[in-house]
Parts: sequence; structure tokens; C-alpha cells
Amino acid sequence: MKTRWVPAILLTCLLVVGSTVHVAAQSSGYEGTGASLKLGLGARAAGMADAFVSLADDAAAVYYNPAGLAYLTTSGLVSAYHVQSGIAGYFGIGYAKHNLGAAVLTLSSGDIQGTDEFGNPTELFHASEGAILLAGAARFQGLALGITLKQYSQRFADVSGSGLTADVGTLYVGNRVRLAAVGRNLAGGVGYSNGRYDAFERSFVAGVSTDVLQNFRVAADYESDGTTRVGAEYVLDNFTFRGGAIFRDGQACLTAGLGVRSGVFAFDYAYQTHEVLPDVHRLSLAIRF
Repeated sequence: MKTRWVPAILLTCLLVVGSTVHVAAQSSGYEGTGASLKLGLGARAAGMADAFVSLADDAAAVYYNPAGLAYLTTSGLVSAYHVQSGIAGYFGIGYAKHNLGAAVLTLSSGDIQGTDEFGNPTELFHASEGAILLAGAARFQGLALGITLKQYSQRFADVSGSGLTADVGTLYVGNRVRLAAVGRNLAGGVGYSNGRYDAFERSFVAGVSTDVLQNFRVAADYESDGTTRVGAEYVLDNFTFRGGAIFRDGQACLTAGLGVRSGVFAFDYAYQTHEVLPDVHRLSLAIRF
């Protein structure tokens, strides 16, 4: 009986230690980079408010929780596209099979008009970010461990930068509940062509999900920056209906999603409200082999 509590204890320890590190970093004036690529992978997770670290049961596990790769029984591909805040195009594609996965993420703006100190137009410039993700996982007596290595690059006007970091995740799958914890961007930073160096923004997430009914599941994530995400997914034949909410800094953003499956293909759409920025529409295509 006692061994059943070991996964939960390990997950709790990771969250507590991670939160302590995050708070200490904030109090010392820590500022991270690469935050603009915290945009998820796939409209399925987005429709559930990205409360996905304990689910991580498709190719999107490469992004959300690499430990989920240890539980995959099929191979799959997921791609996603949306326009972020009305100014930048975001594209991601990921592939995964049992224990292994990879993904490519890109965020790119169109031409941006530069101005001088008097507001007069100058040259046009371009901004972009991207990351290559390589992930692996293994399972030990019901507790899965995974790691995602990330190579990140950025360009803004004539300044470019790059760096390496890593995510580490755990996942326990019980009879009726899934428990997870993930540490993101745990080390490293970005070195720029102008000599500047910025550390990556670390974050730690704990998640839980359960199947309330055979075709209805709910999930919740809590992040060390105080963000809470809750989501639900209901499957009806070849259709899947999703909804969720994101709570942060006293504000709430709502999400909704719809999925349609046809054979090995799944087409997903997600919609997210925002208090200040424009609402976001996300599209993705998933394939299971």
C-alpha cells in the first residue's frame, strides 16, 4: 500500500522545490527570455486552456510533458497555426512515438516600421523566434520520467541570439487519475550578437486529470507564477467538445474548442479570449499512425 504514495510524493517534492527556486529568482530581479514561445502546440490542448501536463497523450507531449512519451502506444504527428495578438504568425509541428519525440516551433512577424526619436519612419525590420525540441522518456514502475532539450534562436532587427535549455517532466498514471509535474527552461540562457546575455525564464507546473466518465475528462494545472488552468474534454462519436479557463493576476481568460476525427486524422479548433490583447483563434491537424 505504501508504494502507491511514492509517485505522489515525488511529484509534490518537485513542485515545492521548483516553486522555491522560482520565487527566489524573482526576488533577486531575475528576468527571463523566450517567453513569446510559451504558446503551446496544438489546438486540442489550447481548447482546454492548456491544462495538459497530466494528459500529454499525443505528439504534443514533446512540448507539454515529455514523460507522456513513455505511455504512447502509437506514433503521431501534430501541427498548429495561429496569429498571435494580430501581429505575428505562429507555427508548430511535432512528431512522437513510444519514448521519443521532436518538434519545431516558429514565431515570426511581418515587416515592422522603425522610427527615429522624432517619430519619423526609418527602415523596415523583422522579428522572429524559433526552437527545435528533442525529447525522450522512460518508465519506472508506473512513474515516467522525460526530458526535452531545446535549442532556441531569436532575431530582432540586426541583433540575433541563441541558446540551449531543457524541460524535465514526470507523470504517474493510475486507475482513475493522472498526476504530473514539469520543470521548464531549467538552465541556460541566450547569448546575443551585441554581447548581452539573458537567462531563460524558469517555470514549474503541477497537473492532475481524471476521466469523470468514459468519454468525459477534466484537467487542472497550477504554475509557479500563480497561473491556474482548468479544462474539460467531452467525446461524442467523431466529435470532441472542449472548454476551459485561465486564471492569472486576478483576471480570467476563457477557452473553447472543437475537434473532428476522421480515420487517423483529427482537425481541431480553439478559441481564447483575452482581457487586453485580441482574442486568438487556433487551428491544428493531428495524425495517428
